[in-house]
Amino acid sequence: INFLAAMINILWCDFDKSNTFRNQTYNESASIPDICFYPEYFVFTGILAMVTCAVFLRLNSVLKLAVLLVMIAIYSLLTEAFYTSLFVRYDTVHHNTENFLGTKETSLLLMAMFLLAVFYHGQQLEYTARLDFLWRVQAKEEINEMKELREHNENMLRNILPSHVARHFLEKDRDNEELYSQSYDAVGVMFASIPGFADFYSQTEMNNQGVECLRLLNEII
Repeated sequence: INFLAAMINILWCDFDKSNTFRNQTYNESASIPDICFYPEYFVFTGILAMVTCAVFLRLNSVLKLAVLLVMIAIYSLLTEAFYTSLFVRYDTVHHNTENFLGTKETSLLLMAMFLLAVFYHGQQLEYTARLDFLWRVQAKEEINEMKELREHNENMLRNILPSHVARHFLEKDRDNEELYSQSYDAVGVMFASIPGFADFYSQTEMNNQGVECLRLLNEII
């Protein structure tokens, strides 16, 4: 839409009148709109419309390339088939030497350069987006691993200590060297063993990397 809005100005130029420029003087073409005497403005507005494609950051770079190629094709059709005399007139009036690159050729070269620039910019955005996605996936995996390790350590602590003692250390920030003590009127100590538990214990996906085995041990205790 931006490109069509930029290129619609060239349609106001009467190419039938401009084609008669070779048989007329510059002053005799005064009935033609002033913008028609400066076709480079058509180029600049077209390039500005092409640059706006870079604003769409989430658009695929190949789709951007296709849109830009359509823009250049429309511009080339207008300049080569219908309004080529506008550029011939401009070069004749403003350039006296023949050893230079014409305005029409220069405009096509500029558009090709901006096409490559916008396409390269789109490729860089896609590369950055892919890296960002991979970093997010990696960060999520590391968070899950840390969560599993924390749960594993908590289960180990609950198996080593009584539940109220483990809760005392887990729910509060305590110094590592702080001791826990509580007074009881009567206490008892039991010595027990579970034969074959070492062979039963394993870390697999089915038992949540050994957490279920530790939970069973905790229930037995």
